[in-house]
Amino acid sequence: MGIHEIVHAMHFDFLKPNNDSISAILFTQHYKKLKKLIHNDEIYRQNLVSSKYLRNYAFTNNFEFIAVLIESFFETPQELKNQFPAIYDYVKKMLNFDFKGY
Repeated sequence: MGIHEIVHAMHFDFLKPNNDSISAILFTQHYKKLKKLIHNDEIYRQNLVSSKYLRNYAFTNNFEFIAVLIESFFETPQELKNQFPAIYDYVKKMLNFDFKGY
């Protein structure tokens, strides 16, 4: 639950006009690419939904989607990487975080 709520705070902060921090730039840049992948490729989106990897609440709106996705990224990173490597890669770049060495 904590990760989920922190992601909401980050997301709202990064959407502020003139937020030119490197974290905000990386987050928004790769988040846009992630949304494009999911919204433009209906088959990919259906595979994501039908996989049940993300709980249904993720598909409520974009804010819940990214919060649930990042929560899942930290809770089950290998499963996300195995099932949806492109999504895993976007999240990794959004957060500027890699599990190597952890």
